[in-house]
Amino acid sequence: MSRIKPMYDGIRLNAAITSDNHIDINVKSNRQRIKTIKKVLDDVAKSEAAVDAYITVGDTTSRGLTENWEIVKECYGNFTAAKQIIFTLGNHDSWSEKGYEGYKDGIKNYLKYSKEICRNDVDK
Repeated sequence: MSRIKPMYDGIRLNAAITSDNHIDINVKSNRQRIKTIKKVLDDVAKSEAAVDAYITVGDTTSRGLTENWEIVKECYGNFTAAKQIIFTLGNHDSWSEKGYEGYKDGIKNYLKYSKEICRNDVDK
């Protein structure tokens, strides 16, 4: 596996940031989305410089359904290349089978899976 060298010397913070992955079991392009996430995670693992954080800035799922979060959980598997994984809550992550009206279910799933995947305890 070839390593990815940093562009600059003396890096003080090395973070990989993604956004709007929109994992959704009911979307035809879901396989490509999963493939892209796995490629990004693989690239992070190839970094020569230690990766301080892997951050997804919202809309990790297209709808915050359990099925979608289970796919996300599978993508991250035993990913340990970053010292910390952070998911921020996007509007799509707070949706449920009831659409936006079911936002409490979507947020509940976000909190549960953020804890499981990111190994942190977010309560708000």
